[in-house]
Amino acid sequence: MKTNLLLKRLSFPKELITLLRANPHGLTEKDFNIFSKKMRTPKDYEIHSNELSKALKPDPYGYKILNVLLEIACKTYEDYQEKGVNEEIFNQTQKCFLRFACEYKESYGIYGFDTAFWVGRQLSMKLFRLGELEYEMVDLDGKNAISIHIPSDAILTDEKIDLSLRQAKEFFATFYPEYDKVTYFCFSWLLSPVLKDMLPPTSKILKFASRFDVTRYDENLEDYKLWVFKNNQLKPENFPENTSLQRNLKKHVLNNGKVGVAFGVLIR
Repeated sequence: MKTNLLLKRLSFPKELITLLRANPHGLTEKDFNIFSKKMRTPKDYEIHSNELSKALKPDPYGYKILNVLLEIACKTYEDYQEKGVNEEIFNQTQKCFLRFACEYKESYGIYGFDTAFWVGRQLSMKLFRLGELEYEMVDLDGKNAISIHIPSDAILTDEKIDLSLRQAKEFFATFYPEYDKVTYFCFSWLLSPVLKDMLPPTSKILKFASRFDVTRYDENLEDYKLWVFKNNQLKPENFPENTSLQRNLKKHVLNNGKVGVAFGVLIR
């Protein structure tokens, strides 16, 4: 697959395509092939992405590295074909690149990309989007397990989550039987126990969280800043108040409250 076709498949907007074309990565074919192999190997993604970032400097908005990663994704497409995974799963999984660029724009007013450390999971076929959720094959306490991730555009209705979980279990039983009938878990601010005091019982977030048996809670992590307020650099007094969740969290944090992140094992 060529990169232009990938951009079309992933519905990249013209503005972002123009920015990418104005900032080619400039790697030699030899260097590109080295990084392609590294980023498609299921380990040490963050180390390799840091190496790639250094090789592409200056790249203040991440257009060069996004160009490289999209070109690598075309190689991942070949890996999908070899594995027999259908193209729609490829498309939905690789749409993370557009989602991250749009999240950057929402935070800073311009398209950009600053999540190269994360996407080795998608490029190496360790993580797949199946319906609303993403599922990553990991090791948990020395055993195979599935880590559930919640994309920012996920719709957390019971029906859609039930469907996603069914798709995941069928997918791993078919393509990765060593991950069939393993523990599914989630480590997210969405599971934080403090949200019970800030959201109504009918909240989709609380219904999602109720699917998990929470066994660990780290109150000092601040992941919520990026996902709720779209900017993890904001001071609490500058948090926007556009939603009831934003207003409640802002009040909570300004009163020296913590939000944190919780670990839970899927129970249903």
